[in-house]
Amino acid sequence: LAKPTVFIMNEIGQGLDTINRGKVTSILNEIVDSPMFSSKALIHITHHEDEELKNYSHKITLKNGIILIP
Repeated sequence: LAKPTVFIMNEIGQGLDTINRGKVTSILNEIVDSPMFSSKALIHITHHEDEELKNYSHKITLKNGIILIP
């Protein structure tokens, strides 16, 4: 079986209410924090800033197709 090292989550909270989006975000945070996930990358694409993950090493914010520099 394949053992992927990059996971892309595109709008996984789309269509969910705020409570369930929060639950999905909590699950993602647990996965990313687990030892099994070391040496792996998660690309999380969302329109909802409340879905932001806790422990990310890089964050890119786009506005009208332009990368915003923090």
